[in-house]
Amino acid sequence: MDSPLSVGFPGIVVVELEALCGSLQPTALQSLEHRLSKGIDRSWQGVVLTCSQLPYFSCGLLNVLLRCHKRANCRHQRIVLCQVSPFCRQQLALTRLDTLWDQFDTIEAAIAAFAKSCDHELHAGHECDAFGAGRPASNSGPSSKETFMKTFQVWTRPLGAACRVRVDGIQNGRWLYSQLARSCGTGNCKPVRQTSDSNSFVFVVNFTSQMTSSALSTVLSRIPEVQLMTQPA
Repeated sequence: MDSPLSVGFPGIVVVELEALCGSLQPTALQSLEHRLSKGIDRSWQGVVLTCSQLPYFSCGLLNVLLRCHKRANCRHQRIVLCQVSPFCRQQLALTRLDTLWDQFDTIEAAIAAFAKSCDHELHAGHECDAFGAGRPASNSGPSSKETFMKTFQVWTRPLGAACRVRVDGIQNGRWLYSQLARSCGTGNCKPVRQTSDSNSFVFVVNFTSQMTSSALSTVLSRIPEVQLMTQPA
């Protein structure tokens, strides 16, 4: 049964993400997309998603959120997240999706940010949109979050319960290794000894209940800097 939509502040709708939404079950994801679309249609500022019951972001869930993000943008609204677990924060940071959705510790903090932004826009004489998105658009330059590394090539090779990852460039490899180690757990990522003249960084990712083979492929494909190669590592 769908959880009800609640209004936390004029023009803001709060939607709870249940634990089931983290899975790939089509019924749960379809229900969520319906509720989010309904919330976007009902609000005139945006939607707050509470994630306290969410264990991880599945590929299906991220696709739903991206579609709803586009829908909200077309209506000059925002989707924000609150009560996001450390693991989910790492997933979003790794895929650069944390640049799309602001994150807050509590529902109250998220609603307060909407209200503060609305007050700021009204005092500036602009039509009120959330988080500095008032029209006309600001001429401010790109934020630090929008500055990315150059694209580098990555090869993978399945090893049963693990995956071998080879990255072009030592520094690139160390960066990617550190990102995945934070997401998977340091004990589940191990660098491979290699010759000093090698220009590649190689490491192995051990699969877990959360970081499966398909999940790893999804994570890598969503990192803007990563160019996944078809040849095995």
